Amino acid sequence: PSNSIFLQGVAGSKTVKINWNQYGYWHSGVKAYKLQLKQRNGRYKDWLTMSASQTAKDSINLESFGLDSICFRIVAVKDTGTLDSSISNSVCFVPSSYVWVPSGFSPNQNGLNDVFKPTTGYIFGNHPNPALRYEFRIFNRWGQMIFSTGNPLQGWDGSYMNSQCPSGLYIYEVKAIGYDGIPHQKRGTVYLIR
Repeated sequence: PSNSIFLQGVAGSKTVKINWNQYGYWHSGVKAYKLQLKQRNGRYKDWLTMSASQTAKDSINLESFGLDSICFRIVAVKDTGTLDSSISNSVCFVPSSYVWVPSGFSPNQNGLNDVFKPTTGYIFGNHPNPALRYEFRIFNRWGQMIFSTGNPLQGWDGSYMNSQCPSGLYIYEVKAIGYDGIPHQKRGTVYLIR
């Protein structure tokens, strides 16, 4: 039997599957496996406890963690009172970044589509490095910039200088860099509906 645990994983678009071999060094066997997640401070913390017969975890949603990279490891816990353990290698995933822009919105204060903003994931926001900063701008039909933000969570409410903008087409521009290094640059039109 092996004296170590080898952890490996396969990434999908938004989920991952990890698997590992059974730890076979202890005569008394394994009591449980603990799946640990690396925290922002660099330390691993128990995330799930699984039975000794389990050697895989499917459909782990990467977006639910809100981290720029997700690292896992497995800890085998010995089936005796000695609390011995064995730790696997680490497996890390960098989620795929994305930027999606809607084609219209209606800022009529009904709680539906009141703000125009791109839907983003795993991108840098207001970063100290200008090359990595998020930029979102809105222009009117004469090319005048009427909205700008560096915060991916902030959107345009359909106003300019405290006045509601009229219905019609507006030009948007989005620039972002993903944690995975992929640049996202989009330019198009959005229809404001009153």
